[in-house]
Amino acid sequence: MTETIQSALDQTRPFHEIIVVDDCSTDDTLAVLASFGDWLTVIASDKVDVQVARNKGMAAARRSTPRNSARCRQAISMALSAMVIF
Repeated sequence: MTETIQSALDQTRPFHEIIVVDDCSTDDTLAVLASFGDWLTVIASDKVDVQVARNKGMAAARRSTPRNSARCRQAISMALSAMVIF
């Protein structure tokens, strides 16, 4: 997980934001996520299926373009394909 997040942060074209949905991890996931500070938005969730977790992440995303714009639809598609649920 650390490597995945660090790789996202190291991109030459940075992400607008990185949202991580944690659905009741029983290990040190939240501590690891906290080590990234303000670089991540972390949502601690009850145990849910992957689609519910994705929906929680999308609901938390800051929207800077209208939802019906082609640019926004493309960004949402890319976000869903890149989203990692821990």
